[in-house]
Amino acid sequence: MYSRSIRSVSRALALVLVGLTPIALSAQSSGKSSSGANPSKWDIFAGYSYLAPRGKVTTPLFGSSNTVTANYDAVNLGGLFSVAYYFNKNVGVQAEYGIHEWGSQSAGRGESAHSSRLTDSTFGQLARASG
Repeated sequence: MYSRSIRSVSRALALVLVGLTPIALSAQSSGKSSSGANPSKWDIFAGYSYLAPRGKVTTPLFGSSNTVTANYDAVNLGGLFSVAYYFNKNVGVQAEYGIHEWGSQSAGRGESAHSSRLTDSTFGQLARASG
C-alpha cells in the first residue's frame, strides 16, 4: 500500500510540474542579462538534489545506558525550490524549500529499515552586489 501512495503522490507532483511549466516559461525575461542597469525582480529556481549523508547518528535509549547507532543511505531523489524577490537593485528576500524522499535507515542490529523524508525550509534576506 505504501508503494501505491508514493506512486500516486509522484504522479500528482509530475502533473503539477507539467501544469506550471507554461507559467514558468511565460515569466522568463526576453534574454537580457540581469547584470545590466535593470536586473530581475524575481528569481525562481527548481532543481534536482542528491543527498549523501556521511557518518552515523547515535541515540541513547531512554532509561538505559544502551545506545542505538544508525547509518543513513544516500537519497537519490530530491528537489530544491527557491523564490527570491528584490525590493530594489540590491536588497531582497528569499524563500527556499527542499525535500528528499525514499531514504532508508538501518540500525545495524537486525532491525528493519524504514523509509524516511527529510525536508527543510528557509527564509532570509538577500544582498546583490552591484557590478
